[in-house]
Amino acid sequence: MANGSIDIGLGTDTGGSIRVPASYNGLYGLRPSHGAVSCENLIPLAPSFDTVGWMTRDLATLIRVAEILLPSGSNNNLSHLVISNIEGIESWTTARESLLTAIANQFESVEEIEISRDHLTMASNAFRVLQGREIWQVHGKWIEEQKPDLANEIRERFMWCKNLTLDDQQQAKNQADRFIDFWHSKVLRSVNQVLLVPTTPGAAPLLNTPPSQQLEYRNFLLGLTALAGLTKAPQISLPYLTREKAPWGVSLLTHSSYDRALLACASKIDKILTSEG
Repeated sequence: MANGSIDIGLGTDTGGSIRVPASYNGLYGLRPSHGAVSCENLIPLAPSFDTVGWMTRDLATLIRVAEILLPSGSNNNLSHLVISNIEGIESWTTARESLLTAIANQFESVEEIEISRDHLTMASNAFRVLQGREIWQVHGKWIEEQKPDLANEIRERFMWCKNLTLDDQQQAKNQADRFIDFWHSKVLRSVNQVLLVPTTPGAAPLLNTPPSQQLEYRNFLLGLTALAGLTKAPQISLPYLTREKAPWGVSLLTHSSYDRALLACASKIDKILTSEG
C-alpha cells in the first residue's frame, strides 16, 4: 500500500496490527471502537480486544471506508485537546511542540497530561495477560491437537499463554481496572476531549536491533497500543512525523463509540498539517 499498489488495506487490530504498520509506513490507520465493526466470520485471536480496521494513503479514502463500515453515531465536537507527555520518548517532546504550534488554535482549550512509564507498564502488563489467556482459550486445543509447525518465537509466545493462570488473569484484570480509572479520571474526563499521543515509540526498529532491545521496545510499544485496547477506544494513526528520516505516526484517541467525531477532528487537523507540508 505504501508504494501505491493498492488503495485500502483491510485487517484486524487486536494489539496494534493496523496502527503500528500505519505508523511505520507513513499511512493513515484506524482502529475503531471495539464492536463498532462486526468480527463475525473472522478467526478470533482475543475477542475482548479484536477489532476490524483499515489503512489508506490519504484521510479522504479512510473516511470513505468509514462511511460504509461504521455505524451511525455521535458527531460530537471534540473541542478540547489533551496532549500527552510520554516519559521515555525524548523526541516526542520536540514533535508535540511543533504539532501544537500548528493546531492549538483549532481547539477551545489545550492541556497537558503526564503518562508515565509506570502507567504504560501497567497497561502493557494487563493487556498482555488478558490477551494471552484469551488466545489460549481460543486456540490452545487446536495447537495441542494439530501441533502446527510454528516459528520459535511464536511457539514461545503460545507456551507463555498456555502457562497463564486464573490468578494471573485476575491480577491483570485488577491492573486493567486501575488503569481505566486513571484514564477516565485524569486523561479523558469529558466526551469533548481528544488525546494526542505517539502511535509508536518511534520509527520502525532496525533489522539488526539486538533481541534484548527488541523485547524492551515491544513492551514499550504495547504500552502505547494497549491504551485503546483496554479502554475500547477508537484510535487513528496519522502520518505527520518522521524520525531518523523514517515515518513515525501520531495518534488521536477519544471515548468509545465516538468514532465519527474522531474522524471529524482528524479531518480538521489534516487540512492544516497537509497544507503546510
